Amino acid sequence: MLTTPQSSGFHKTDDQLTRRDFVKLCILATQKTLRVNSQPYLFWGLLDFSPAVRAMSSPAYNATITINMNADTIQKLLAGQYILYGYKAVQSTDKAGRPLVWFDTQSYSTTTVVSCSDTYRVYTSSSPIVSGEQITVGFSTDILCGQTLQVIDGGVGAVVNMGNPSDVSIANQTTTEFTCGIMQEQTINGNPSAFVPYCAFPLNGLNLQEIRPLNKILLMFSTAKTNNGTVVVDSADSTALAGANGPGIIIDFSAMPSCTVTYDVNLGWDWGNYAWAQQIPANENLTPWLIE
Repeated sequence: MLTTPQSSGFHKTDDQLTRRDFVKLCILATQKTLRVNSQPYLFWGLLDFSPAVRAMSSPAYNATITINMNADTIQKLLAGQYILYGYKAVQSTDKAGRPLVWFDTQSYSTTTVVSCSDTYRVYTSSSPIVSGEQITVGFSTDILCGQTLQVIDGGVGAVVNMGNPSDVSIANQTTTEFTCGIMQEQTINGNPSAFVPYCAFPLNGLNLQEIRPLNKILLMFSTAKTNNGTVVVDSADSTALAGANGPGIIIDFSAMPSCTVTYDVNLGWDWGNYAWAQQIPANENLTPWLIE
């Protein structure tokens, strides 16, 4: 029980349990203050990747696309062994960066739902950025926009709370060149995937790479078979495989969390001609659409 207030303005207590409770209350109050100020740290100085802190600190987002197709289109796509491919866009002034295949699926039907997570991972790799070649992730870890992965020997590292608030940053503290980029997971018809890299940038020794995720997803059907994490092969590349490509659609989720589009094997994509999407011709190079 608390005694009479002393002249110092503090309360004195003889109850050991009450003192411990008071300390706990102080810690909880401090944690709450830090969260309100959008600082992703716990009271004892460790990074906090909880959903509440992610929501305050990162522009990562949820995006859901519902794709409607008629039975005739489905039959023709399956007969041609078409694959639905997905890509994500980023912004960077480093034009040596390349987009990667984010997902591929033949599990499509008259209604197909593709949704995107709201969490990022950052990765490093020893794989070179070669058109048509798959990037093998060597190290990855959770990250928020406004944070930096500090890379040390072996391509591993730790995330610190510094950097442009809109960017995912990777700082190479070694003299070894790596490849780096961002990973994200997606769910197709309720089936979640693992985190998959969707862009690749060179990370030269002692350099800082800043990558800004964009709320844009590109979809297209193609008969070319390639693996997730593979460097996009543009139509002008000598490594481009012979095959059939349908037109693509790039969707901007900056002002909306979800949308519905229609695909017809002869008519292409339809989204009502709203400003949030654009159809991409079948022979168009994808890199300029995905690395802005």
